[in-house]
Amino acid sequence: MGDAKLFAVQRRERILKEVSTSGFVTVPEMAKACGVSEMTLRRDLDLLSDQGLVSRVHGGAIPLGGRSGPAVDLVEPSVDTRLSLNHEAKVMIARQAMTMIRSNQTIALDVGTTTFELSEVLTDLSLRIFTNSLKIASRLGQSSPTVYVLGGQVSGTEPSVVGLRAIQSLGDYRFDLAFIGVSGISVEGFFDYSPEDTEVKKMMIARAQHSVVLADASKFDRMSVALVAGLNEIDALVTDRDPPGDLRDALDGAGVRVEVAPDGSKDDHGR
Repeated sequence: MGDAKLFAVQRRERILKEVSTSGFVTVPEMAKACGVSEMTLRRDLDLLSDQGLVSRVHGGAIPLGGRSGPAVDLVEPSVDTRLSLNHEAKVMIARQAMTMIRSNQTIALDVGTTTFELSEVLTDLSLRIFTNSLKIASRLGQSSPTVYVLGGQVSGTEPSVVGLRAIQSLGDYRFDLAFIGVSGISVEGFFDYSPEDTEVKKMMIARAQHSVVLADASKFDRMSVALVAGLNEIDALVTDRDPPGDLRDALDGAGVRVEVAPDGSKDDHGR
């Protein structure tokens, strides 16, 4: 009994330390790190919240009173919601990203609503496209590019191919360009909602000569569950507005080329 109580105290101290360091914890990742069930971890968070030590949010916890700095998104909106958000900005970003591509290149196209908009403007180009997005593969299947879909487990509502087989299959290829979607960008790096999709994104980045993140301005100064890459791991960011001061300084310092799509000053944002 004493040992179990001591372990619970140590576990909650670890949770508080992680909340203080990272600005948020998620139930699945913290449960795994502590070696307990998600139910046990939720009880820990509820207790810490009752004690006024953390604030509970859906899927995890953040520091009491919120988090200074980037906002934290723990739950991914539905596909329909993401498709409608900032649609005009995503179309402009896609058109700007298209200018980076040359005929006969081999590119990796990540799952996501902005990368899907990019696929819409690639239908007449001679390219080899590797993707884990079944929606993108279906869109491009009857067009000019030669399309390859990764093998592995189909997951999510979008849906995408994830898992060890997908990651291993990417290791057999090299890409001229990898276009990556993210849910948030902060001075700490590029983030996504899905740990499973993130592992595929990481391998796409690793196997590409140049990696490009596509993200509209609503993603600035936001974080999420999984770190996709540090700023210095990405070559370019294509967006619709210039990032705010501290974030722009961090991107410049990391050597990330920022390309702002024409007409990006239009106020078409919101979450």
